[in-house]
Amino acid sequence: MLLVVTQLLFSLTLVMVDGDPVRRARSALVGVNGLLTLLAVSLLLLGLVGLYARQSAAAGTLGLVGFLVAFVGTLLLAGYWWLEAFAVPYAAEKAPALLAATPTGRLLAGGTVSFGVFALGWVLFGLASVRARVFPRDAAILLLIGGLVGLLIAVVPGAGVPLAVAVAWMGMWLLRSDRGGQAEQVARRRR
Repeated sequence: MLLVVTQLLFSLTLVMVDGDPVRRARSALVGVNGLLTLLAVSLLLLGLVGLYARQSAAAGTLGLVGFLVAFVGTLLLAGYWWLEAFAVPYAAEKAPALLAATPTGRLLAGGTVSFGVFALGWVLFGLASVRARVFPRDAAILLLIGGLVGLLIAVVPGAGVPLAVAVAWMGMWLLRSDRGGQAEQVARRRR
């Protein structure tokens, strides 16, 4: 759910802070959002591992490939958000012209590949989740949709919400179903 909060904060920063990239990078709201987004993406990695562990047998090869690509893509996205949280505010102080420039070359290619791998991984993982039928079907479909719009997370306010809601939904389902299973196992041992 932290990812949903950061998406809402991102939207708020676009409304409250003008379009100047240097002023935006110096904004306290943007700074807080960068740190929270970095934390959210790091937790997303842990959530991905938990979701895959639950469905690994049923998800098959597609599930493994989706997990690996989503893991690498999310890791790359964490690098992007680290840059946003720490390097961009520093650049705003020391080299403001750098922030005003349009990204080109390797920087543009790296960003495009990072978000592309992220989106592709979550699409594949979403497809595997729909096919595996371990999690609620609607949650798995929402995960797939979240992967499709994952390419837009950095530029479209709220684009990360479907993925965040799907992962939270699946995680809550996982916690509830595991608790029920543990209680059942404990009851059997007491007999």
